[in-house]
Amino acid sequence: MNKNSVEKNNGRLDLSKILDVAFLLALVASLLYCAGWSFAYRYFERFHIGLLTLELPKEYYFVYGFMAFRSFWLPILILVLFIIVLSIVLSATNLSKYIGKKDKKPPRIKKLSAVLTICLCAAAFLACFRLCFYLGEKAGDAHFLGQKHKDYPSYPRVEVHISDDKEQELSQMRPPLDQGCYRMLFQHKDKIFLFYSMIDVPSADLSMTVIPLSKIDSIKVLPHYNSCGK
Repeated sequence: MNKNSVEKNNGRLDLSKILDVAFLLALVASLLYCAGWSFAYRYFERFHIGLLTLELPKEYYFVYGFMAFRSFWLPILILVLFIIVLSIVLSATNLSKYIGKKDKKPPRIKKLSAVLTICLCAAAFLACFRLCFYLGEKAGDAHFLGQKHKDYPSYPRVEVHISDDKEQELSQMRPPLDQGCYRMLFQHKDKIFLFYSMIDVPSADLSMTVIPLSKIDSIKVLPHYNSCGK
């Protein structure tokens, strides 16, 4: 083997390593996003809100993914071990391809081996995504129950002063809004999401109120993280 062929093979090895690292990073990011999306979908579903209504920024799902992974460390450890094994297999495959080893297997055996490898990798990837989706759901449920049992300590009470009380629904809501008994779940660029929590009320009975900011005179965030009457 001459010098030029050695340099060419080394260049191929370096490129293959870069591609392997890029593939693994893309896989980890995809799994993290999947877990975060599942977490957010499940968590806000308990408040009777869809993700399309919230229009969350895409980067939020990665943060939610970290929250889901933090809650279930053992399955994540298994997933990390799988990714490490996968990287070793990919590296070994590339090494055997470029260092010039001759494969003496019959063509049919090589083709069957390639098909089985592809099928197993596809099944493993699907299993990883399903695991992350499941972990996100469980973490979202656990996070919501933790908030419920502690009277939603992450959400402050707010005083909302409505500018237009011609609508009957908003006029009926004016007293608790003015008293600061509503809790602010999320504020969007053009609307605010509020819920009214009461002591000893099941979580399924939580009602969500969405008010356009155009109908609000002012919003005062109170330093109170408990329900009215508590």
